[in-house]
Amino acid sequence: MNQNQSTSHNYKNPSKAQNLAHVEAGSDDEGFGFAGAKTIIDKNGWRQRAPISDRECIRLCLRNSIGLCGVDKEQVKRLYVKYGGKQII
Repeated sequence: MNQNQSTSHNYKNPSKAQNLAHVEAGSDDEGFGFAGAKTIIDKNGWRQRAPISDRECIRLCLRNSIGLCGVDKEQVKRLYVKYGGKQII
């Protein structure tokens, strides 16, 4: 370090101090960041989205592939409804 460089600064933040405790991750599922899905705590203490059923997995895949090139859009819509899809497409 040369003599023109300093190890500290003289900047003072003019903003008021804020209590940001309300933005911290909480322990309840209410309002947690998984779009309302149920969550579980894994063996390491991390919050994870709870597993979904095979049928729900198929519905999600079909819903995401409606506009996919190389597949018949109407066939995918029919299968989506067959597997319990209720969202208007």
